[in-house]
Amino acid sequence: MVVSANQVGSPLNLQEELEKVSTYLTDIKEIILIGTSRGGLLVLQQGYLNTKVSRILAINPPLAINWHKTKKGLINFSGAKVQVVFGQYDPSVDYSELIERLEGLETDCSSQIISKADHNFKGKLDIFQQLVMQFVLKE
Repeated sequence: MVVSANQVGSPLNLQEELEKVSTYLTDIKEIILIGTSRGGLLVLQQGYLNTKVSRILAINPPLAINWHKTKKGLINFSGAKVQVVFGQYDPSVDYSELIERLEGLETDCSSQIISKADHNFKGKLDIFQQLVMQFVLKE
């Protein structure tokens, strides 16, 4: 597992991050991308650029930002699964319908809303951890 933070104001270049990781991990067969907030938006928009990416989990991505780029990323993704999760009180939850409209893609693409969760899953860390672990361990 590798964790990469994208600091506010930093350029969003997932491919560059994956190339950095590849210099240390040379035998990568599969990549599962998980991003929260801005990182969730990043993995949705750019995950398709690396053919080793098999699954994407985006948690509370701000979908109102550059929807055209997110849609392009989802349409071009050739991996097995994309899951987008929103907290009920996250500002972007109203945009979850956009993901549902794209379910006809070849990739299994779905969205889920977590009851009573906010953008940071305050008081719901256990649910957040379960989401991530279930996604990673599910084939």
